[in-house]
Amino acid sequence: MKYDLSSLKTIRYGAAPISPPKLERLLEIFGQILVQTYGSTECWPSCTILSPKDHQVSNEKEIRRLSSVGRPFPGQEIIVRDDQERPVANGCYGELWIRGVNTICGYYNAPELTKENFSSDGFWKSGDIGYIDDEGYVYIVDRKKDMIISGGYNVYASEVENCLNKHEHVQNSAVFGIPDETWGEAVCAVVVLTKGRDVHPKDLIDHCKKNLTHYKVPKKLFIRDIRYL
Repeated sequence: MKYDLSSLKTIRYGAAPISPPKLERLLEIFGQILVQTYGSTECWPSCTILSPKDHQVSNEKEIRRLSSVGRPFPGQEIIVRDDQERPVANGCYGELWIRGVNTICGYYNAPELTKENFSSDGFWKSGDIGYIDDEGYVYIVDRKKDMIISGGYNVYASEVENCLNKHEHVQNSAVFGIPDETWGEAVCAVVVLTKGRDVHPKDLIDHCKKNLTHYKVPKKLFIRDIRYL
């Protein structure tokens, strides 16, 4: 280790997901001091926590937990609703609705915006698509507005990005929909490779085919190599 990091007590992260393989590497370097939180301006500063204890992983189930944003703090409520605002079962996708002592009641001087984004019983409609597992851990899949509809199927960009980012040669990726005459929208990905690594686009497509349902696999994939940086 080049630097003495023994004085570090906590590293807090949030705002965007870190793939479980990269988190495992960070845990190897820094130890069990990572904390993740999830929140927004409407429920500032946060409403969930993935504690250092939650980052202790020894099996596949616990590794999957690293892709969550943790469980709600005491005093926070998070529920999941479908497009018709009906409750969904644990493990099913829907919009996350949030209510708590730190959740605002509405937007200043904007009654229509408030009516659109808040339920009658005080839940803020976050616009984040996700699910809650049987242990109460919250998983965010994507932003509602970022959803790709390909061939009539819903594709969440972050799910495809997480799959690509698990490849050993991929540093990061961005997935989005592009207009397509056959599919309506086609899943497209831009990938940044890890420095000094090389991989053919077909290999990344095959990687996605092994880990994703067929309609989620990118139909176009572009590689941007950062080895020159």
